[in-house]
Amino acid sequence: VSIGLGPENVGALPALIVALKDPNDDVRKSAASALGEIGPEAKPAVEPLISCFKDSNNLVRSACADAIGSIGPGAQAAISALVPGLKDPDAGFRASAAVSLAQIGLDSKDVIDTLLDTLRDPDEHIRISAAQGLLSLAAVALQNGRPDRLPQLEEVSRALTGSAYAPFKRQFDQYLKDLQQMQPP
Repeated sequence: VSIGLGPENVGALPALIVALKDPNDDVRKSAASALGEIGPEAKPAVEPLISCFKDSNNLVRSACADAIGSIGPGAQAAISALVPGLKDPDAGFRASAAVSLAQIGLDSKDVIDTLLDTLRDPDEHIRISAAQGLLSLAAVALQNGRPDRLPQLEEVSRALTGSAYAPFKRQFDQYLKDLQQMQPP
């Protein structure tokens, strides 16, 4: 549920953090979503959001992972909590964890390796989320001029086989080609 908050609503952080502990599932989920809408300015909420990964409601847990992803690179502290989420029994939480890892682990070899492993998840939705995340990471490597990421990204390209990955593979391979051109002669 979007309540229309943005970075200018950073003053709402304390109340939203408290709301993450509300007994009502909908309140907790809405609070997490609102923190995500605030974006990078919600960095002080990272630890409370991580603690919600143990919530009994899967929708609340997914909303917390999504919020952490929206905080972006400032939520690096959440990487170690999100990685085990890729093996969670709930597919929705696994998908949220995969996307969030890509959003916050913009330049991490470990995140690339973890998402690469996630391409083997039995759930196609999770594999697609991992592929989307890897595509985002390749775009960031290109944007940041990081041809040193080529060996890992080439491994990802080889793993993107099958028709479900076709749209990702075309764009991914273009990013690789552009990164290869950045390499010194």
